[in-house]
Amino acid sequence: MLRNQHDRSADHAAALHGFAEWGLGQVAYVKQEEINGMPVHVVHGADGESLAAADSYALAAAIVVQNGMTPLPVH
Repeated sequence: MLRNQHDRSADHAAALHGFAEWGLGQVAYVKQEEINGMPVHVVHGADGESLAAADSYALAAAIVVQNGMTPLPVH
């Protein structure tokens, strides 16, 4: 039974890793956040890494498109 539990844990970790990389290099997420008390639109890679920040969603989306990816809004 211990081996099965270990196998499930390894499968779960592999699935999470695969999910984090899903869309990597294909999509980027744009989320409105606050930096130093100012609203900005932050571009995140599919793995969650912050890549850029812009004053507007349109500018953030343009940055994503210029880099060959599809922008997806996140709330």
